[in-house]
Amino acid sequence: KARLGAEHGAAVASSRHDMVYQWKFRLLRCEILLHSGRAEEVLNQLHDAVPSTPEFAALAARKTMVEAWAILTQGRVDEGEALLVVAHRAAEAARAGDVLVDIETIQGNRLQRHQRYDEAEATQRTALARARSLHSAYSEAVVEVNLGMIRLKRLRYDEAIPYFEKAAALAGAQSRTLYSLARSNLAICYSNLGEYDRALEIHLQSVAQNERSGTKFYLQLSLGETGHTYVMKGDPKAAIPFLDRALSLASEANNARDAAIWAGNLSECYSELRDWQNAAS
Repeated sequence: KARLGAEHGAAVASSRHDMVYQWKFRLLRCEILLHSGRAEEVLNQLHDAVPSTPEFAALAARKTMVEAWAILTQGRVDEGEALLVVAHRAAEAARAGDVLVDIETIQGNRLQRHQRYDEAEATQRTALARARSLHSAYSEAVVEVNLGMIRLKRLRYDEAIPYFEKAAALAGAQSRTLYSLARSNLAICYSNLGEYDRALEIHLQSVAQNERSGTKFYLQLSLGETGHTYVMKGDPKAAIPFLDRALSLASEANNARDAAIWAGNLSECYSELRDWQNAAS
């Protein structure tokens, strides 16, 4: 739906000979494709240069950011991270606060993945200040989720809870998928603190929300985490249908990492139930 909306916007802008909005919608479409894992297609569409006049400066910085993101998605780490630095400089020169927030969010997430948590924290804090200055509740909610994730990855579940609560409050009904993600992470914290019933209540709400919205990526995560929480609670039989659906969705999306996690959880459940054939499968 997002891609079709961006393509329609680009067509309208083209009919009006509005180059600024043509590039806005073109870059938006590329970001949508990146969320679908189509990095090569994005890079093929970004060969043209953005006009060099001042009104295009922010868009040129965003184009560089999108290129860097696509390159990182392909696993070309050094090249992508160097290009992100170039994009950051260009966004600063253009005073493009929205682009800077997005760049710093990506940089912070990469630092977190490399377990450079203090640097990730500092980068996300800068992004948070920018998001607040722009009065962008969505961007602020994204950064709050990331700050919570830094604490979750460090097993500081009680410290992470306020960040996920804040993110959910900021996202609200306007951004239901982000709201559901924040709440799912909140539930993970509760389950790791031994509050399984509280966690399951939130996870089941997330499953229902993602079923309605049709966001398969987040649906498989919420299904998998619901099943994992039942495992932690000591109820493998209740966990199986949730983990089985999560595995199917992850496999359908060629998401080998998550599929492996849910398959491992399923094997554990079947082993607990002494169903060795299914456990081995």
